[in-house]
This record gives sequence, structure tokens and C-alpha cells, in this order.
Amino acid sequence: MKILAIDDDRIILELIKGRLGKDGYEVLTANNASEAFELLRENPAVILTDVMMPGLTGLEFLSILKNNMLNETPIIVISVLADSETVYRAMNSGANDFVNKPIDFDQLVSKIQKYTLQPGV
Repeated sequence: MKILAIDDDRIILELIKGRLGKDGYEVLTANNASEAFELLRENPAVILTDVMMPGLTGLEFLSILKNNMLNETPIIVISVLADSETVYRAMNSGANDFVNKPIDFDQLVSKIQKYTLQPGV
């Protein structure tokens, strides 16, 4: 099952790819929204996106996806900005869920499973 992770921090992307890979997920990575739009053709099961990125922010990316109905894929926002305003804006922009950084990977996997079947099931 494919997961698309979008973050401008390569270390975060490698952590996500490594941890979710151990759980049987294939993780596609993008450093910004432009790269992510190209990878959407791969039909990921879930999209993980940061809020703060160069170019389009994660919230702008969400709005484009949801407002143009380009993608029905569940989106989980992962951000160090976890104040109630940011969470509200993320959910209002089309996010299905929110995870704080530093990432609790057990929580993240649980949220991914909420929207998908476990790998191998």
C-alpha cells in the first residue's frame, strides 16, 4: 500500500519512510507540493503532509486537492504547529486527521489504519 509523504525536511521523510516501510507500507516522498502533485498519479492510499513548506504550504496544497476534487485520498497533516488554530485550519482545508511533531509513529500508524486496511490483510 502506497503512502505519499510531503515534507521539506529530508530527515523527517527518511524517518517516515523507514518506520512505515517496516510496517509494510511503500512510502513515496516529495519535498514540496509541486513534487507531490506529480506523485499523485501513483494513487497513494494516504497522504501525509507538513504545514510549513516552501512554495505552496501544506494547507494550500490541501485546499487545491479538496476544492478541485482532484483527489479523494485521506490526508493526515503532520506538523510542529499543533495549536488549535492550525489544527482547525488544517481540518477546514480538507485534512482528515492531524499528528503532532515529533511524530509518535504508533499514533501515526493507527491513524493510517483508520483510513486503510493493514498491509497484508
